[in-house]
Amino acid sequence: MKIMCDTNVILDVLLEREPFVEDFYKLLKLCEEHKIDGFVSASSVL
Repeated sequence: MKIMCDTNVILDVLLEREPFVEDFYKLLKLCEEHKIDGFVSASSVL
């Protein structure tokens, strides 16, 4: 499975907005375990 995190998701994590942070870390763990492929757009990183 592939997922795309948009800018709002990144902002939620950086600003530690609850309850979104916990869900993001669950997704991140799945990415680390190579169970899903996670992507973010280049404009979100800049």
